[in-house]
Amino acid sequence: MIRHLLSLAAASSVLATLVLSVPAHAASDEAWVEFRTAVDAACTKATVGLLDDAAATVDPFGSESYGLALVTGAAKGSSRRASVICVYDKKTKEAEVGGILDLPSPDAATAAAPAPSARPLPSAAVEAPSARPLPAAADAPADYPFKGDCDDACRTNLAVLVDADRRQIAALPDQVLQTLAETRGGDETSGIAFARMAAERLARATAGETGGEGALKPAGAVAAGTRACTVYWFGFLDKPSQKVGSHRCKIDKDETEVRVTKLTGDGLTAQFLPLAGDLSAYAGRSYLAEQTERDYDGKHPDNEENANFGNKVGLAGLVDDQLALVSIDERGMSPQDPTFFEVIVVDR
Repeated sequence: MIRHLLSLAAASSVLATLVLSVPAHAASDEAWVEFRTAVDAACTKATVGLLDDAAATVDPFGSESYGLALVTGAAKGSSRRASVICVYDKKTKEAEVGGILDLPSPDAATAAAPAPSARPLPSAAVEAPSARPLPAAADAPADYPFKGDCDDACRTNLAVLVDADRRQIAALPDQVLQTLAETRGGDETSGIAFARMAAERLARATAGETGGEGALKPAGAVAAGTRACTVYWFGFLDKPSQKVGSHRCKIDKDETEVRVTKLTGDGLTAQFLPLAGDLSAYAGRSYLAEQTERDYDGKHPDNEENANFGNKVGLAGLVDDQLALVSIDERGMSPQDPTFFEVIVVDR
């Protein structure tokens, strides 16, 4: 069916819809999460004969009749990156794919587009406040909410965040540990089990705990490069844990900053802010591809065209040499859920 629907010219239009257009719906309905999971699984399976190491970028809501996804991977039997458009019938639950499309790689697309780095985020390096690209928030930082020696550099990093975001980071450990205690046990994939362990390791590090499972290193020690990353949700509605999506993330490093950018799906650009010991916060912004707001901005926390996206903060660290970002941010979810948290794990 899809080969009759999509001419080569139409493919470009559909691709633009997939990557650039997402309806402004709040992510509060469990049915949408299940729908995206089904589209991801069906479309990835449908490309088995075309792509290796495939990862799907799913339109969150699709059209009235179809789910839509762009599946990217290595063309079968080669190392060449390629993409395939997938259409998922909402009634029959079946997926069909088109032919191989040679699209720019994430790195090439990032280089061609106006770079978010043209407006730099606050530096993750330990440096004087005057050297930071992003000014401190207007309100002075409260006392350090965790155990540990928060030196001048640590306090400077906290001053980048507005008070509401500092409160959110301070509340994160208890919310994570409470949710994990209530949902512990049961069968989980190895990916979910690692995300659970990493979240617990970061949460316990705020209390000064240095032992336990998972070796912790500063987030800024992550190696630069582009690689796979996975989003997991815990405590969302009646599901104790779930994999939300597989994506590509890029780590950029220079002498003054370490930055992570989520290249596929909903965008995220974040800067690491070292705190006490090996613990780091992260401050950044979520966005859709067509949105120009890409930096943490205390004065303008919501993206202008869609308030489901905007400032995002959390804790971060290398756990067993894998980067983990943990957040309790519920932007776009209503009502607020005191059990929810998200973990993004970036492969080594």
